[in-house]
Amino acid sequence: MKKNWPKISLFAIYDGHGGNKCSDFLRDNLHNYIVKNNYFPHNPELALKYAFEKAENEFIKKAINEKDKSGSCSLVALIIDNIIYIANCGDSRALISINNGSKFKLINNIHNPNNEKEKERIILNGGFIYQSNNNIQRIIPGKLSVSRVIGDVYAKIEKENVLISEPEIYKINVLDKNDKIDFLLLGCDGIFDYLDNKDCIKCIWNVVYDKGNYYKNIHDLSLNIVNMVIKTALRRRTLDNVTCIFVGFENLEKRFLEENNNKMFLPSSDENRSLKYNVFNNNNNIGFTQSVHLNYGDDFIKNDNIKI
Repeated sequence: MKKNWPKISLFAIYDGHGGNKCSDFLRDNLHNYIVKNNYFPHNPELALKYAFEKAENEFIKKAINEKDKSGSCSLVALIIDNIIYIANCGDSRALISINNGSKFKLINNIHNPNNEKEKERIILNGGFIYQSNNNIQRIIPGKLSVSRVIGDVYAKIEKENVLISEPEIYKINVLDKNDKIDFLLLGCDGIFDYLDNKDCIKCIWNVVYDKGNYYKNIHDLSLNIVNMVIKTALRRRTLDNVTCIFVGFENLEKRFLEENNNKMFLPSSDENRSLKYNVFNNNNNIGFTQSVHLNYGDDFIKNDNIKI
């Protein structure tokens, strides 16, 4: 066992298609491929790169053996001390809010045919892009709307290097003296079908500044934030599954305490009891997290006012 590791947390969204075998495989294995890599933890970017490569190779062998056609997008946030490493392969998104919401940023590129660099790469390697009946651009081979995935073995066998599994990796300092990070939101593409990046950030800050609700602590606030993001996406009639992970940092907690200082205490509602509740606590109070996944059609929408 390796000793003297820094404080580490890992969050990920695996948005599968064509079945659940690939996304389940990533859920069960990718984190192990990262931490058991020889580059970890001293070179996180290379550890992520080679972990994705191993995940692709191992799953392709499994898919060929089992004649499985599934694939999955992968969005990973690896937090080591005060540094966030984002590894993205697919069309999920990582958003950050900065300096008490004064600005925000989409961290990763979206890997689909609408991305000009991805479009050039697809065509250069012999792929073809067409527009489907529902006005979504798709790729041949595979007929997928994403250009980077783990799995989808039959599309990759048909023509190499059109669909690829190589992630793009980004690095963010949570405690940058000029741009302090409030929170990180990871979301699959279903969140953003009818909810753009700006509205998503605004939705979150509306929860923080809502004078009509009282949160007993920062974790209660986080629970209500993921609840609101999911409900807003569903109200706007997304037709896809929706998954999001919210990771808050010290700068948000300070703002929350200021806003909540004069609010009276009320016990939190249990209406969200079905949500998965995780606390990110690495003993230096750098963050806290909530996550939720819902399949389209779940009875989750109530007659609440959405402030967007």
